[in-house]
Amino acid sequence: MVVSLFGGSRVQIAGPTGAFVVILAGITARYGVDGLQIATLLAGVILLLLGIARLGAIIKFIPDPVIAGFTAGIAVIIWTNEWQDFFGLPAVTGSTSTKSSGTCCRSFRNSTLPPRRSPRWRWSS
Repeated sequence: MVVSLFGGSRVQIAGPTGAFVVILAGITARYGVDGLQIATLLAGVILLLLGIARLGAIIKFIPDPVIAGFTAGIAVIIWTNEWQDFFGLPAVTGSTSTKSSGTCCRSFRNSTLPPRRSPRWRWSS
């Protein structure tokens, strides 16, 4: 919210943090808060070691399509995790995103959407 209100900068991490939340949610669901703390500590240590070794420029060797693919993949994961709430579908049971996507798609047949009414045009003279 703060970033969208006040703008960002070239060192802002709000976008990558949003994508990283998907990974952290899976870690927390599987290993609990203790696992999340360990993963956070390890990520910090790795970042410090890369900084001390002056390997920050290694990011330029990751091709743009790989970065775009990662971003698009995270977007699909976020979308499929949220669409059941958006459409008011029942809770999804499945261990993978493919299973949960299939369950959501099958739920559309059982959902009741409001009927669409065609507009009535009235021409006044």
